[in-house]
Amino acid sequence: MAVFRVERNKGYTVMSNHHLRNKELTLKAKGLLSQMLSLPEDWDYTLAGLSQIFEIFNDGICSIREIDEDGSAGAEAGKLRYQERTVGIRRYYEAMTAKVQVDRLVRVPYQPWLTTEYLAVMDGAVYEITQVQTIPDSLPKTNDVSLRLTRKRRDARGAI
Repeated sequence: MAVFRVERNKGYTVMSNHHLRNKELTLKAKGLLSQMLSLPEDWDYTLAGLSQIFEIFNDGICSIREIDEDGSAGAEAGKLRYQERTVGIRRYYEAMTAKVQVDRLVRVPYQPWLTTEYLAVMDGAVYEITQVQTIPDSLPKTNDVSLRLTRKRRDARGAI
């Protein structure tokens, strides 16, 4: 295993160019290694520890659909990878106060066009998008999307 030596000063990290010039490493790998080298030595270098500072979207793919005139899920506006989130107590009570049901909460990469004017199809179920919240301080920038399961809407194939 290679040993990397870094010098941490106030506000910046000095590291070797060795991994940055290595043509066998992808850009993603170079960025991840550089980020890891900038962290304190006692950092939790596990997937759980790294997922605290990086957003990962490995829980599935969500199809964002336009709403047809009859209220069904129509043309596909895009496919987004998502990460399941837990509906927190504050979001739950705010939704209850506003008389809005939140059945599912997912985090997706930031999409400036994503609004409540679309439906989300996930795992064969059709959801109404009840809220889209931009999370600016995540890496990368993300949207939290509150979803309400609908039993009356159908997707483009006619499935409920």
